[in-house]
Amino acid sequence: PPHGYVKLNFDGSVRLNRPAAAIGVGALNLDGATTSVVELVALKERLVFAKRKGVKKLMVEGVPS
Repeated sequence: PPHGYVKLNFDGSVRLNRPAAAIGVGALNLDGATTSVVELVALKERLVFAKRKGVKKLMVEGVPS
């Protein structure tokens, strides 16, 4: 990322026949959620984390599903 910025990467995945969805650093029970929904939850969680840490300049990059 450019000087002074923090880069935020996020990804989410869904495994068939499993009750949990992975969002990078943890798992949530998002029963029936699509990969897109799980990725949006992952993005939200990372944005909340960055805000709590006081990050002011953020570069966001997701992994295409």
